Amino acid sequence: MFMMKTLSLMCLVALLSTCTALNEIKIEVENIATDESYTGRIYPRSNASGLRTVRIMDSNRVEIFLCIDDEETFQVADVSYSTDGFSDEVNVILDNHEIGQFTTHSESNGGLLWNEFHHTGEIGQEFRMIPGEHNLTIALDQLNELGVELDFLLLRFSRSTTEDEVLCSYHSYSHISPDLTVGVEP
Repeated sequence: MFMMKTLSLMCLVALLSTCTALNEIKIEVENIATDESYTGRIYPRSNASGLRTVRIMDSNRVEIFLCIDDEETFQVADVSYSTDGFSDEVNVILDNHEIGQFTTHSESNGGLLWNEFHHTGEIGQEFRMIPGEHNLTIALDQLNELGVELDFLLLRFSRSTTEDEVLCSYHSYSHISPDLTVGVEP
C-alpha cells in the first residue's frame, strides 16, 4: 500500500511539472531593428505578420536585449523566416552560449520565395533565466550573401506576459523609421 501511494504521488508530481504553462510573447523582428546596423536590411513583405522582415546575411545578426525582473523559465517557441536559395544553418545564442540551431529549407524560385514563410517550432529546451539583462542573438553559422529573412520570434516565459515586460526599455525599441526600409517585394 505504501509503495502504491508513493508511486501515485510521484506520478502526480511528474504530471504537474510537465503541465506548467508558459506565456507566449511574439516579437516582431522589424520592431527591434532600430539602430544603424539594420540599415538596408529591412524588406517589405505582404505575407509577413508585420508586413516587413529583417535580413541576416554574411556576418549580420539580429540582437534582442531582454531585461528580466524575476527568475523565469524561458524557451524559444518558434522563429518565422523566409529564404530563396540554398539552406542555411542559423544559430540561436543567449548570452554568448548557443541554445539551439535550425536549418532553413532549400528551395529557389528567382526571388519569389522571400514572401513565403516557414516556422521552426521549438528551438532548444526550457531553462531557467535569472534576473538581469540577457542578449538573444540570431546569426548565420556560415557566411552567405543571400541569407535569411526573419519575420518574428515567439518566446515563452513563465511569468512575463507582454513584450513590454521583457524588452529592455533603454534600447528604445520602436517601429522602424521608413528610411531603414529597402527593397521591393517581388
